[in-house]
Amino acid sequence: MDIKVIHGFILFVLDKDQDDLVSHERIDDVLHSAQMARFSECLPGNIGVTPRNQVPYGTTVNSIDYLAPFKHKVDFNQNDTPGGLLSMKTDYAHLAGIYTMNYNNKHERVGYPGVAIIDENQLATRLNSQVIYPTCSAPVGVMVYDTVQKIQIYPMKPCMGHYYYFAKPTKPEYAYTTDGRTEIYDPENSTQLLWDDENVNIIIYKVLELLGIKLQFPLVTQWAQYKEQAQS
Repeated sequence: MDIKVIHGFILFVLDKDQDDLVSHERIDDVLHSAQMARFSECLPGNIGVTPRNQVPYGTTVNSIDYLAPFKHKVDFNQNDTPGGLLSMKTDYAHLAGIYTMNYNNKHERVGYPGVAIIDENQLATRLNSQVIYPTCSAPVGVMVYDTVQKIQIYPMKPCMGHYYYFAKPTKPEYAYTTDGRTEIYDPENSTQLLWDDENVNIIIYKVLELLGIKLQFPLVTQWAQYKEQAQS
């Protein structure tokens, strides 16, 4: 859904409920807060947490699908992992999975062992064990932070592989210029929301709540009225 349509609908609802003018810049700020809240809800471990009595839209499907626009794959090699330390991308928000690559002499092929992310106590147990000590065929990792998010992979030596992560949503921006009292929308310089329409509806609902609007009837009814008015 284009940012212009989103702003137009929010302003339509606001105009019906309050007299104060809300700027596009303010709407962008609240939109970003609302989408970050939705992003957190959809992260693994929080699937489907949006209560049905708060949002009039279904949230029962796997919310990982909702995050598909924010999921990225990154290749890394020995030069990227000195001492097994891997720095994540600056827009990193949540790890989806990581694996390394090593040659399996027994099976004479390349293996792709997953890196099990553990905490420091579990790491101590692994490092003190002769049975589950980290190896290239059974690596483990610990999340660390030093200016950016990093993963310390054990064994602590350079390696290559891939990781998948969810990136932080980019702040939306409704770009426009003015000519006298006429506002001219600038789609080329605007930053769009990447969510599908179902989640945009949920985000809009959150925006209206953050702006202090208590909907007296379902958002879908408001939306139908807005479309009818916009087309007339």
